Amino acid sequence: MSLSAEPGARRGPLETAAFLVVLLVAVHAVTTNRADADLWGHVRYGSDLLEQGVIASTASYTYTAEGYPWINHENLAEVAMAVVARTLGPVGLVVGKSLLVYVILALVIGHAFRRGVGLGSLSLCLLVIAVNLTPHVNIRPQLMTYFLFAGMLALLAWCFEGWEGRWAIVWKRWGAESAPSYSAARLRHLWWCVPLFVVWTNAHGGFVAGLCVWSAYLGCRIFESLTFAGAARREVACRLGLAIAAAWLATFVNPYGPGLHFWLRSAVGRPRPEIAEWHPPHLDDPASAPFWLLLGATLIAIAMTRRSRDFTHLSVTALLIAQACSHQRHACFVTLGFAFWHLPHVDSFLRRFNAHEWTRLRAWDARPWARSLGLAAASTAALAIGWSTAGRLSDLTVDRAEFPVGAVEYMAERRIEGNCVAHFDWAQYVLDALGARDVGQLGVRLAFDGRFRTCYPQSVIDAYFDFALGNFGPDVRYRDAGSGRYDDDKILSLCSAPHGPAELVLIAKWLPLARGVMRERGGEWVLLYQDDVSELWGRADRFDDPNRPEYIPPSARRLAGAAQAGTVTWPAKPDSAASGTLAAAR
Repeated sequence: MSLSAEPGARRGPLETAAFLVVLLVAVHAVTTNRADADLWGHVRYGSDLLEQGVIASTASYTYTAEGYPWINHENLAEVAMAVVARTLGPVGLVVGKSLLVYVILALVIGHAFRRGVGLGSLSLCLLVIAVNLTPHVNIRPQLMTYFLFAGMLALLAWCFEGWEGRWAIVWKRWGAESAPSYSAARLRHLWWCVPLFVVWTNAHGGFVAGLCVWSAYLGCRIFESLTFAGAARREVACRLGLAIAAAWLATFVNPYGPGLHFWLRSAVGRPRPEIAEWHPPHLDDPASAPFWLLLGATLIAIAMTRRSRDFTHLSVTALLIAQACSHQRHACFVTLGFAFWHLPHVDSFLRRFNAHEWTRLRAWDARPWARSLGLAAASTAALAIGWSTAGRLSDLTVDRAEFPVGAVEYMAERRIEGNCVAHFDWAQYVLDALGARDVGQLGVRLAFDGRFRTCYPQSVIDAYFDFALGNFGPDVRYRDAGSGRYDDDKILSLCSAPHGPAELVLIAKWLPLARGVMRERGGEWVLLYQDDVSELWGRADRFDDPNRPEYIPPSARRLAGAAQAGTVTWPAKPDSAASGTLAAAR
């Protein structure tokens, strides 16, 4: 990668130093180190696959869906996460995740330099890209989708070098006079889509989005090629059509074959309002500000550019924006499309104001004292940012105010086991820390967890959200008509053979409806533990009966509601030496 300036200009050390400081700021922004709610489950499922040597075909760690088919579209990502966690620990997970994001930024920067984007333009765009990537690049399988999506865009940019970045519809009435130059040899490398989509299909269900973008991109190129003169248009169109077909066929290389596609069609067709990422972005929400900044930068750059626009880029960008305006999760695709396709247009717009380079720093470069002062300031800033980034890379944190660390510690100390209705965002933490995978194994089994529709029937999902969220409209939750009437305590009696109903309930203090249900059934349930984050309830006939071995006397119950503050190191399990502050294993 070269930082050489455009012909006729020479960048001084201050310009380069300023760009490197901005790059470090972007790197710092995307280096997040907070544990995702589903991280425990992903590592556990990957570890189970490594230990048993087979992919689980039915739901595990659950008492409500015993024997129910489990379509796990994240096997490859989970195995990778399990291997890293086992060999390198939590630091390895943070570093590995960060390296994937750094590669994405490196691909973007390299492509921008090849397109002649100035340092000033690239610096501004990197900040916009970083703040939009940051909410989406936690340690979870979705990161593989974003990484592979960036790789796919880089592959397309390389294969269509000379064609990409210009208007390629050659009908005169559309404004072009000749077909673009392109390399037939490079187009042959589109066959790399086969291993790319095989890996993607087995790493995360986001391959569906990638497949749609791949098909739309090449479909637009086919349309462009059909306007070329001569026989070459048929050859190019045929080659691109085969590349689309190859990508689709590659997705059938998975443990479930076409069954994965049928399941995805069913799952995608049902709304998921319970998950915030599937909500549309809200203009009045401050958290959406980076997305609206990105959207504004994209539209202004396209409208005001002096460079040739690309029909395919415009068409696919419109598709991505439409999806992102429907679901927040797709905003990352718009970010990556902007990064690979529209930086030259931002650069063209900024050239109108001579703001595409750090030109104002060149006058300082001419003065030795100013150059020394500027380099010293840049070095100090770089060291401070680098030190902070290194701190993030050295720890994977679990916030006590967000997760039930205290409740899990208490359950381990008292050896509390049984069927448990756990808060949705905590279920996979409980599963990994205390879970019983198989029938007859000691530990906790769950009513419902973050695997959602991959291994739970809709009736179980509806019963849980009846309890946790109540009978709200479609903006808050989806409820299937086949689940029967609304029943806010049905989940407490729900089970599947050979298991009985719930024996434990672990709920968050910020779920008033669920807390109300438990208090209304006070004769059947007893409060065993509470702090300012969580409440743990147990069935009275087990935990409040002195004649039962599970009995917990009132003196051993912790009901003071102690404040939970600070963080512990992931996995924050009672049997984890890494957590440091927690008690020994059950």
